Amino acid sequence: MPNDAIRLYEYALAIDDKNPYLLNNIGWLLETRLGDLQGAMKKYSLAVDLLKPKINPQIEANVRNLRARLTTMKDAASDGSNTTWMT
Repeated sequence: MPNDAIRLYEYALAIDDKNPYLLNNIGWLLETRLGDLQGAMKKYSLAVDLLKPKINPQIEANVRNLRARLTTMKDAASDGSNTTWMT
């Protein structure tokens, strides 16, 4: 199901490739449904760049939360903690 949604969002992006909200939604699906954290960050970052100088609180929160999650995972990995609960 998430792959179908991403495919539809990608189709919409082909029509409107400057839409930060589509990018944000794809990022959210990548992060929360498929566990592709790096792919999600790329989509979120593109969305933020397209909005500049404006901001969108939800997109900014997604970026902030994912950065915190990645930092926690990196820290846990460096000290040998088990991070499987995060994925």
